[in-house]
Amino acid sequence: MLDLIVVGGGASGLMAAIAAAKRGKSVLILEKTDRCGKKIAITGKGRCNITNAEPIDDFYGHFGRNGLFLKDAFKTLDNKALEAFFRHLGLATVTERGGRVFPESQKASDVLRTLLDYAWELGVDIKTNCRCASFIQDEETKEIKALLLEDGTKYCAKNYLLACGGASYPLTGSDGGGAKLASKLGHTIVPLRPALVPLVVEGDSASRFQGVSLKNVRASLLVNGKSKKSFFGEMLFTHFGLSGPIILSLSEEAGLYLEKGAKVAVSVDLKPALTMEQLELRLLRDIAALGSKQVKALLKELLPAKMIEPCLEDLALAKDKRVSQLDQKTRKALRSWLKELVFPISATRPLKEAIVTAGGVKLKEIDPTTMRSRIVPNLLVTGELLDLAADTGGYNLQAAFSTGYLAGSKL
Repeated sequence: MLDLIVVGGGASGLMAAIAAAKRGKSVLILEKTDRCGKKIAITGKGRCNITNAEPIDDFYGHFGRNGLFLKDAFKTLDNKALEAFFRHLGLATVTERGGRVFPESQKASDVLRTLLDYAWELGVDIKTNCRCASFIQDEETKEIKALLLEDGTKYCAKNYLLACGGASYPLTGSDGGGAKLASKLGHTIVPLRPALVPLVVEGDSASRFQGVSLKNVRASLLVNGKSKKSFFGEMLFTHFGLSGPIILSLSEEAGLYLEKGAKVAVSVDLKPALTMEQLELRLLRDIAALGSKQVKALLKELLPAKMIEPCLEDLALAKDKRVSQLDQKTRKALRSWLKELVFPISATRPLKEAIVTAGGVKLKEIDPTTMRSRIVPNLLVTGELLDLAADTGGYNLQAAFSTGYLAGSKL
């Protein structure tokens, strides 16, 4: 009889299989799609943000209230150990802005190939196009006796691991099926919702800037007019609203407040390095230097070209107005526009467009020291199927690798 059957051949499932096989365990991975690791291959825009280089103790805060659940997983395989793991297998890494760690080749496919090659080398058996339909359980002990595929094929093992992912990017295999399987086995499922997903803006206040990409700005989440959270970095305007790393990091909380009926908005500070007072001095210097030129010349020093016309419209400034004619009231309005550009949020984009799924198997039902179910004796649950979701920056993939490695190493 097999020691372990892993349902799902993504980051967490592959790492669990590798950790178990390294200990001499017999392992079978059942992957529902035609190949493993489809989501790995598209992460980080095809470059794969493996982890983050910041101190591992700083990771917990990125997962919000559930972060400490990962303490044992990160002790077993932290970010430095993960990089060392890949280096040992011949995959060099590089650290970029914000501590983001990528493969030196800049190819997510190399990360996937490294994992698959190592799994095969260790004797892991991988079967694709295998959709799990149900489990056969002992009525008294709840122990799983067998796994049934949709085609009726039955597999048996001493242990079973669900690493099926969430419900984002369903074409990669993460279609919410794992949560259904866990629920059938008796687990409580925290409702699945999008995390790391773009935000939809009411009206055309954002779409008029469509295509504009901003760096070194700050976005703040406003709930009923009060600031709840903010991030500094990059963002993007789209035809429907807002996207980019700092927007994605605000999205899960934005979605939760929208569900509660709160008034949600995002305020963008285009000049976060300057206080209002410093920005006023900057404007006065620029006005003195530009003199009789049109106000457009001043805005060119402050904004991307595509944002100039909307700024003029919002401030009711004539195109031919001279820089020297900008009075104190107009300068104040301009400062506010540059520091507090507010976009009312109507919704998040759909779950299928999210990079990560929030919600999943309730953490109280999983032993964080082993990833073993507290409800089904020989079941383990790892990765995105757990009720864990973090900001952008490599934290979610690290959690997938770490929980998988912990589960496989404890068999």
